[in-house]
Amino acid sequence: ALIIPALKVARGHGDYAGEGMDYWPSYGQISAKSRAAYLDWLAGGRSDANAYIGYVFLFFYGLERRLLFDLQHLPERRGEAPALIAEVERLRSIYGGNRSFDRYSTSLGQVARASLG
Repeated sequence: ALIIPALKVARGHGDYAGEGMDYWPSYGQISAKSRAAYLDWLAGGRSDANAYIGYVFLFFYGLERRLLFDLQHLPERRGEAPALIAEVERLRSIYGGNRSFDRYSTSLGQVARASLG
């Protein structure tokens, strides 16, 4: 989920349908067209209900890492947990119609609350 500025991003022709995305996407492995669409989705506030779900998951993986790894090892950052959990819940309210995303995001919220609560 980490954005790598050195990687190419297509201009004007993003892969908004996610046709070039793998099932388990990683920013470093997606195409320049997919990166363009993903960055547009991010810049648009991560709220486009019609966005390809793979872009939502790519962002979600970053939240997951932050909640389950980073905050566990950086206790001074645990104050970020409520905002991160709120973002997971916000995303679920938009993209929860996708059963996989609903399941993963619900589980992450529960685990994060239990471990960081």
